[in-house]
Amino acid sequence: MAKTILNPARFTTDPLGSRNYIRAAFFDEGYGVSTSFKAYVQGGSIVPASSAFNAIGAGTVGDPLRMSQFNGFVVPSLVNITDQSIVASGAGFDQASATVEYSLLSNGTARTLRIGDFLYEDIAIPGEWLVGGTTASDFSVRATAQVYNVGGDSYFNGTLNTWESLSSTRAWSLAVDTRNSSAQASVILLVQIARTSNTSAILDSAEIGLQVDAQTAQ
Repeated sequence: MAKTILNPARFTTDPLGSRNYIRAAFFDEGYGVSTSFKAYVQGGSIVPASSAFNAIGAGTVGDPLRMSQFNGFVVPSLVNITDQSIVASGAGFDQASATVEYSLLSNGTARTLRIGDFLYEDIAIPGEWLVGGTTASDFSVRATAQVYNVGGDSYFNGTLNTWESLSSTRAWSLAVDTRNSSAQASVILLVQIARTSNTSAILDSAEIGLQVDAQTAQ
């Protein structure tokens, strides 16, 4: 979530105890941190040289860096993911199947997949996951199962409880394939994204629900 810096801006502390001062706001959004105010020039080691930061000086004679440029400045989020509920069902006479998947791709996009009766839907989620001016390889993801109802004719694929670099696509899928009368499965994941260099600072998280069911005529 984007953070708004205090007005008037402070570099290191907020007397009210919030983290809406310059160093904390940029750090909490994943841009890094420095003890030097000069590092916060646009195009420096912290602040990207992009149009979202045009209000911040480049530290040149014609475009100096000033503390007042940060007054009320909204630090954009580098990453963004939102809660998703992905559901698919299948039916058949003697066999039925369904599959759902949530993925974070190394190209910076997020996708959902649903396969079921007369259904194949593989679509990008607009505005997710990498939305800032940096690279996917700077970030890692961890998924934790909050609910895990899988068994019988269903199976889950994807890494749980481990930080993995987003330099490669990461996906979590749930499927059911049954010859019995019916089968269902559901998983709810807490998916968290952080900088690989500091996984203790969660930049964004979302609850991802995966649900499948299949019915046969037998």
